Amino acid sequence: MKNFKILIYLLVVNLFLLTSCGSSDPEKNGVKAGKLACEYEEINDEIRDINDEIEDLYDDNRDLDWEVKSEREEIGDIQREIFELRKKIMKLKIDKTQLEMEIAEIELKSFDAIDSDDDREDWLEDYERALEDYVEDNCD
Repeated sequence: MKNFKILIYLLVVNLFLLTSCGSSDPEKNGVKAGKLACEYEEINDEIRDINDEIEDLYDDNRDLDWEVKSEREEIGDIQREIFELRKKIMKLKIDKTQLEMEIAEIELKSFDAIDSDDDREDWLEDYERALEDYVEDNCD
């Protein structure tokens, strides 16, 4: 019974590995990376928008005076909002890092094309061309 469980486990692991390997076609991988690059730029845009919002809040905060009792609560609300926006930026930066890792993982597939000296270089050229074309045609 123990050997049977080990056999099933190895079968499942092998099936997982076979289905997760993916294609090493440079054009397909360039398109995948292009989609990720578009997401990356959307996140950058969102971070820029949030930073603009934070700057506006700082401007509002500069107009208030802590010495005026009625404005203290508003100052606190502004600081809490800035804090929440900064937390959102940190989460977006984590998402960006994950996208960078996914793109790097796709680029590792270039090492599958090593039958001759120029294979990897050709793969990278085709990949980069497909990535740039996708970004140019589909990203805002």
